[in-house]
Amino acid sequence: MKKIIGLGLAATLFLSLSPITSAASFDNEPEVVTGVGELEANPGDTHSIITPFSSVPIQYTNFRGYDDYQTTFELVPSNGESFNINVVNNGSTDIILTLSGGLSTTQKIPAGEQRTISGYSTRQTKYTVVVSNTYGAYMNFIIQARQFDA
Repeated sequence: MKKIIGLGLAATLFLSLSPITSAASFDNEPEVVTGVGELEANPGDTHSIITPFSSVPIQYTNFRGYDDYQTTFELVPSNGESFNINVVNNGSTDIILTLSGGLSTTQKIPAGEQRTISGYSTRQTKYTVVVSNTYGAYMNFIIQARQFDA
């Protein structure tokens, strides 16, 4: 009995000390990202960056996918907050950044470059950020979402 209790305490301590950067995704539910993480994103995956935005960059290294390969992020800034979304393209091919929600834009980000989109949320609007390319090639990018008092 003491051995079982000891193992339970050890497992609890291990889990509480382990850095958890994302929750598992089941049945096409969005994967919730709460800090810095490096994930292999599969085509069609959706990742939700929870409020408040983290000032810590979240890096995704995406391996070869399909034609029109894309990864989607859902961002929900707090009401009345300004925010920046910065995407750095570390890959060798161009990527397309599409933002929709209260503010909509599509930008091409050449290899080795970055783009920053700034906005202001008048209510808790869900913004969708899609990073894609049409080559079915490797994509390697960093997405940074930051919000601050207006």
